[in-house]
Amino acid sequence: MSDLPTSPIAGDIAAFNKDGLKKAETQEKNPLPSSDDVKQEKTHQGVLAGVESAPKLKPADTQEKVVLPSADDVKQEKDRQNFLSDVAKDHDLKKVSTEEKNPLPDNDAIASEKKEVELRSGIESFNKENMKKSETQVKQVLPDKDTIEQERRNSVTE
Repeated sequence: MSDLPTSPIAGDIAAFNKDGLKKAETQEKNPLPSSDDVKQEKTHQGVLAGVESAPKLKPADTQEKVVLPSADDVKQEKDRQNFLSDVAKDHDLKKVSTEEKNPLPDNDAIASEKKEVELRSGIESFNKENMKKSETQVKQVLPDKDTIEQERRNSVTE
């Protein structure tokens, strides 16, 4: 300790009591790679070495084949270009003013619709339980035999 520079802090450090400190175990935080990591790295290096030592390739001549469009294709393209240029031109159009019309119903129409809505709500909310039970009697008078005979005679003579 005699080779440390003398300062007020150096004196405090030398006088510090180390007995009050807790014991701590040191753990290594940089573990060695696993065997799988080593195998993977070797295969990667083998692939790279194989690519670097690949056989030399021969130069190849490339031929460009240009296919010219047919007369129909050229005509279609010209027609399309003409159409697009016609659309893009300025046209002499008349100025028009747009009027928004939102006709509202008159008071009579509103009143009739309100009356219809009230009628429908009255029908929908009608309580059938307050009605009296009734039985329907069918009264149908059938002709007697004499009337049938007379009608037969009349239809035969005609």
